[in-house]
Amino acid sequence: MPWPWVIFSFCNVTRVINLRNALFWVFLFNKWTVSFLRTVMT
Repeated sequence: MPWPWVIFSFCNVTRVINLRNALFWVFLFNKWTVSFLRTVMT
């Protein structure tokens, strides 16, 4: 197993994990802002 391939696959895995985490945090933030706006508006 050549080293560049290992590094490349590792970078891909970390990128996928980072993307998933980013989507998760955006989803949480959207939920929080919606609930906050609801409490402010009513």
